Amino acid sequence: MKLLKAKKINSKISVRDALLQLSKIYLMDVGYRTIMAEIPKKVRGLAEILDLKSDQFPKSVPS
Repeated sequence: MKLLKAKKINSKISVRDALLQLSKIYLMDVGYRTIMAEIPKKVRGLAEILDLKSDQFPKSVPS
């Protein structure tokens, strides 16, 4: 909530909606490697507004 308020977008998007959008970032197992799937345009835009960098996204997710 603090981050949304700091970026002055809390009137446009709720915390729940932001988390829902960011949950669309997927990791995929391809053979012996785990890669991050393509991030949707809307999510990339939100991440850019919130100054989130790709290194802040998880490298692996427990199954």
